[in-house]
Amino acid sequence: MEIIIELPAFSKKTIDKFAEKLKERNFDVFVPENPAGRPALLAAVTGTYLRTKYELGVYVSLRLLDVNLLHA
Repeated sequence: MEIIIELPAFSKKTIDKFAEKLKERNFDVFVPENPAGRPALLAAVTGTYLRTKYELGVYVSLRLLDVNLLHA
């Protein structure tokens, strides 16, 4: 069974804190793009960082269209 952990990228400090533990347990990581509408680090950049530095399996969510309530 493959376990994928969602890791919101709110700060580099948090990412580094959890990435080493996830690598030890051989988990893959899902990085959402602006989870719950909160500003966060870019998912593609965070995914690249996790893949190159920690050699984790990474799944990245990309937002192709920004839709808000005002449709502006």
